[in-house]
Amino acid sequence: MEEQNTVILTSLGLIENEVKVYLFLLKSGPSLASDVAMATKLHRTHVYDLLSSLIKKTIISYVIRENRRYFQAVSPEQLKVLIENKEDELKKDEEKLGQLINELKKSYASPKEHLLVSVYESQRGFKTLLEDILKKKQEYLVLGYNPSAEESLKYFLPGFYKRRLEARVHRRAIVDPAFRGTWVKNQKMQEIRFFKYSFPMGIIIYEERVVMTILQEGGQIAIVIDNKKISDNFRKLFESIWVQAAKQ
Repeated sequence: MEEQNTVILTSLGLIENEVKVYLFLLKSGPSLASDVAMATKLHRTHVYDLLSSLIKKTIISYVIRENRRYFQAVSPEQLKVLIENKEDELKKDEEKLGQLINELKKSYASPKEHLLVSVYESQRGFKTLLEDILKKKQEYLVLGYNPSAEESLKYFLPGFYKRRLEARVHRRAIVDPAFRGTWVKNQKMQEIRFFKYSFPMGIIIYEERVVMTILQEGGQIAIVIDNKKISDNFRKLFESIWVQAAKQ
């Protein structure tokens, strides 16, 4: 149990020796620094540094009796302040990161027009692209549905679909008739049409971006093309098939 407590306390920002001192004082009550050093087998000078650090973190205090300083742990409820401290640190880090991003933007060389293609070779990369769709909050188009892709992202997609509805992001999809009557037809905020085709990949079109997803033995690859002219051409292809699909 004590090992588990140590793990939790270190995750909240205490170093291992601070945990030793804190747990000792929690059990022993008011103690002299010499008692702490003897019980924890830490050098006395180091113990004073640890005690000073724990006092600053407001999880121990001290009383003076007969000109001697006795250290004691405060109520375990006070440990909540460690989380508050971490939140404050995260906010400061977030502010620093924002400043860094703004500074780096000044020297960022944007990709030239001929640098059109990016390749993401992992599920994490594809998830990032899906998250980008939600941020844009605009309708996106799907040409091709692959159940294997759904299976590879089965733990991520339910949450994505839920957030898509919350963000009110509409989608239109053209799906092979083989999947008629499956759950893919039952999602909200979407229009589905069925059309027989033989594309070797799934295609997502949104804003000025075309994402082509390919499943292979080693995993999922997403090829991303950022170019308005190309995305417009893919939209025309989609709309052409969309009209044909209405007749089937």
